[in-house]
This record gives sequence, C-alpha cells and structure tokens, in this order.
Amino acid sequence: MHNIAESMKCGVVRTQGRTQELLTLLWRDAPQGFDQTQQEPNREMIERWMQHPVASPSPKAPLQTACPQASVPLPAPLDRVLRDYEVGWERGDQKALAGLFSEDGIVMAMGGLPVRGRAAIERHYGESGGASLSLRAIAFAAEGSTGFILGCYASRAGEPDTGKFTLTLKKDASGRWLIFSDMDNPNRRR
Repeated sequence: MHNIAESMKCGVVRTQGRTQELLTLLWRDAPQGFDQTQQEPNREMIERWMQHPVASPSPKAPLQTACPQASVPLPAPLDRVLRDYEVGWERGDQKALAGLFSEDGIVMAMGGLPVRGRAAIERHYGESGGASLSLRAIAFAAEGSTGFILGCYASRAGEPDTGKFTLTLKKDASGRWLIFSDMDNPNRRR
C-alpha cells in the first residue's frame, strides 16, 4: 500500500471515487505552511481548510517564459556556430546540422537518451527543423581548444525566448569550433 500524501505531493494519484479525486486536487494545491507530510488528507481536514479563507490556495504567479538575461556579443568564430546552426535548422538540413558537431559529438535531447557521433546525430535530426530559429548567447567562454556558449532561442529574432541551451565546443585540427555537446529545453513544461 502506498502513502497517499506522498503520491499527491508527486502528482501521482491512484484513487477511488470522486471525493478522493477532489481531495487530491485540493491537497496538491494546499497553501504554503499547510503540513502535507504529517497527515493523510481526509474530508474533515479539507472541509476545515476550505472554511478558513487564510488557508485557501493563493493564485500561482504566472510563469515567466522569456530568458531574462541580456544577449552578449560573441567573437566571430563562436558566432558562426550559432548562425550555421540556425541556417541548418531552417533548411531542415540534418547533414549540415550534424556537420557542426565533432565526430564524437553528443546531443542531449529533452526527454530522450543521449545521441553520440555524427551519423547518429544526423539520424536524430532527420525529422527536425524546417522552421525559423533564432539563437542568442547570454554567456560564453573559450580558452585553448575548448569553450562553451549558454543561450536562449526563439522562433524569430525579437520574439520572446521559448527555450534555452548550452553548447560545449572544441576546436578541430584546422582551428574551427565544433559542437561537442548540445543540450536544450523549452522554458515551459509540455
């Protein structure tokens, strides 16, 4: 038998009947300071809670979706990585996208397993892209043959950011910056 309070805190609920479903919804949104760890919810607790306006749930603050950090200018060799990525994405060109990665590059896609190596990355991008994309940096560093770019993305330049990313970079033998790892996720939960 599982602990109902723990299940409710995690948003995983297996209940019987409409009353328990209501208790679950109320329990999940219980006001701060309402002790959800010590007791199992029951009708009496919820009724008591509902009778006291001080204890009623407060509206949640709206989610901020745009990255609040300002853009930073990148040196041309690092900026080229972002611009080439935008072009490859907009064209739906998985070969060009995979070509931006080192041979041992990794894509850490949200909700998926890491994808390693150019051939696997090309297959991974097989059904991606074909839409406009605007990337902007909010931080970066480069020293020797390694570097990184942290940034935000949107559908078009000037639109609110819809997600963020981190790229780790390394130089190839010719001195060209390549992506070693790419990890991104949206600003809102799906």
